[in-house]
Amino acid sequence: MIRLLCEQGYEYLPIHSEAELIANLRQKLEELSGYAFTDSEWERFFSECIAGANDGIEDKALRILEDFVQVLRRDTGESKGPAVPNALVAGGLGLH
Repeated sequence: MIRLLCEQGYEYLPIHSEAELIANLRQKLEELSGYAFTDSEWERFFSECIAGANDGIEDKALRILEDFVQVLRRDTGESKGPAVPNALVAGGLGLH
């Protein structure tokens, strides 16, 4: 299966932990949005818009599906938005 996907142009990433998955998600969202998060912006965006600490998989999927465009609250207090469409996040998390 992996070989077939690679032949179709997908890149294989050997991700072995949740931390690596989250780091890859951050990198891809930064590439797609053209904006580099500060660490505090990323922590806030991730916990408020993607995966809250007490969220189950259903909560995360529902948030992404119902509220698919997010506005980033910058450290300066300004808003950058619409930020990254959560539909892109859903694809990255395997929540189609």
